[in-house]
Amino acid sequence: MTQWRNRITERRQMKIGELDKNKFNPKTHPDNQKRRLDAILNKFGQVGEIYAWHSERNNGNLTIFDGNGRHSLDPDQTWDIAITDLTDAEVDELVLMYDPVAQLAQIDIPQAMSLMTDIHEPDPVLDGFLSDIAAEAGFQRDGGELEEDDPFEEWEGMPEFEHEDKSSYQAITVHFFSEDEVKQFAEFIEKPITSKTRQVWFGKHEQMDYGNDRYIEA
Repeated sequence: MTQWRNRITERRQMKIGELDKNKFNPKTHPDNQKRRLDAILNKFGQVGEIYAWHSERNNGNLTIFDGNGRHSLDPDQTWDIAITDLTDAEVDELVLMYDPVAQLAQIDIPQAMSLMTDIHEPDPVLDGFLSDIAAEAGFQRDGGELEEDDPFEEWEGMPEFEHEDKSSYQAITVHFFSEDEVKQFAEFIEKPITSKTRQVWFGKHEQMDYGNDRYIEA
């Protein structure tokens, strides 16, 4: 297996406000994310680094690659800064994939349920965050008691819908050698046939046209 390059060339302790933000970063940090991040940092402290690089288009200044959200929370906080030898072009590409590839990880539901059963989080922000994580994974969390989400529960007691069978008894393909034959056939079945016609019903039956159906929430 190929040995992956270590792109970190130096580590320093600096106030994060001494670094420039990446003006070309496509990611934004909404308030609900920053509230959750702030609650995590208040409870657990710093358990990671800020990643930066010397940006040529930013006059060689140290610029944040990963850590803009933490910069927004408190620029006066001192962090461990991992300085890389990445280029501007590499950062532009990597920033598009760095977080999304982490989001591709899937949650092992039984394992997550086992972990959450023992967690009684007093912080309402973190407690709500855990509940949201559970909901997105497909199960419910209620005060530490977890139940698998039943998608059919809302339908219990609802009247059963019986769909009338309106399918055809038999379908065949008819070929015509000329336009005159098409007109003769149309007259015989008493139905209009154009160049766009793909199917017709023989006989006088209720038309089954669902093209104008609309569905609304009750």
